[in-house]
Amino acid sequence: MFCFVKHPFCFLFLFLSSISALYGQAIISDTANILLRIKSEGKFGYAKLSGRIVISAVYQNASDFTEGLAAVKLNNQFGYIDINGNTAIRFNYDSATPFSDGLALVFKAGVPSYINKSGKNIFSFKGRILGAFHNDMAYITTFNDKAGIINKDGKLIVDTVYSQIQDFSCGRATVINFAKDEGLIDEKGNTIVPLGKYKSIGSFSSEFAIVSMPSITTDQGSIMELWGIIDTNGNLLYSGNKNDKNYPVGVVHDGYVKMRLFKYWNSDCKGMFLPQANCNYQGILDVKGNYLLKDTLIDYVGNFSCGRDFILDIHDNWHIINRQAKYIEKGDYFQPFRNGFVNGKALVNSQLINRWEFIDTNANQLANILPGETSIKDIDFKHEYIFTSQKKGKGSSVVDFTGKTIINPDTLDFAVYPGTAVIAGYKFINGFANHDELPVIYYNKQGEVIWRSLN
Repeated sequence: MFCFVKHPFCFLFLFLSSISALYGQAIISDTANILLRIKSEGKFGYAKLSGRIVISAVYQNASDFTEGLAAVKLNNQFGYIDINGNTAIRFNYDSATPFSDGLALVFKAGVPSYINKSGKNIFSFKGRILGAFHNDMAYITTFNDKAGIINKDGKLIVDTVYSQIQDFSCGRATVINFAKDEGLIDEKGNTIVPLGKYKSIGSFSSEFAIVSMPSITTDQGSIMELWGIIDTNGNLLYSGNKNDKNYPVGVVHDGYVKMRLFKYWNSDCKGMFLPQANCNYQGILDVKGNYLLKDTLIDYVGNFSCGRDFILDIHDNWHIINRQAKYIEKGDYFQPFRNGFVNGKALVNSQLINRWEFIDTNANQLANILPGETSIKDIDFKHEYIFTSQKKGKGSSVVDFTGKTIINPDTLDFAVYPGTAVIAGYKFINGFANHDELPVIYYNKQGEVIWRSLN
């Protein structure tokens, strides 16, 4: 099981008065009835994916629709409308936020409250920072900067005794007190690892996390920090040797850790406490401390995904290995894009045919799509789009996984940048560097303009 951060809880409450600066960065969560937020002559409204305006641009401010409702401002008061433009919750608030997990945070006369979709006040909670609900929890910070977590009854499930509570991953979150001691809690606030047991606790991934221990003195008299790997119950599965100069890089992926290994045989590196780059090479360690790969001819390793990893030897040749460190492909003709394997495929630059191509986990070619000299900026594997960078400041284009150009910057009067939301096969392109000077444009899947703002 691979664990991701469940929700990027927001520690900053965003007033809708600031949303006007963000109107080009739509985040749409409802897929059944998608409405695009538009802006015309300084006012906000909504349009269908066809570009047909269904809610006139009459609002001073507006959020995207979440859970069937949108927060909008009219006559200097905030309320909520449904996808038909009908008032769902009357205009009675000084500010309002989008619904999340069935509740929304509103302010009236300076008093913050959480309301439901009927507009009923569920509870009020005073604090300097109040977050949105996700998984029945919301982060809060008191006026003296103490962090906690509340439930939907407004009760504290994690008391305000911490200076910081990090995001939950695999049902665990790192907490930090005001003495900067770190500990680990579960989603009910129970202590998994007591404060101060480890000097720091990393994020959980693959149900494991890397921790650092209090400083120790080596046999040579140097001060160093040991590191280790723990599971979600806080059990220490492995810890480094105090005289071992090897250390982990990043987080655990698929049960393996990328390691930076010390070149003990290099006389120029002896005596170094933290070896410099030319005294390191990379390997792979499992969570119990067994080395899967420790080859002095390998200079770089990636992260395991789909049971595969890309590695680079000292002659700058890329290879693919499986979880037993057996070579799936051993050659010098390709260079992978940074994502590695996603959904069973990887994008590589094939030197033999000078093309970007997709390969499967057995290194079989699936499709060659772009000239090898094309600069790839990002890939959306979920919706199968690729962002490419053009030469000489011509901006970026968007192509699909067959190599077909969806949006060509040569036909536009501005550069297209990634940083987009893709909903039901439609892509919203954030096509401006300065929100006040360049237009907002929506494109459909075929690259056709369905909405262009007038200001």
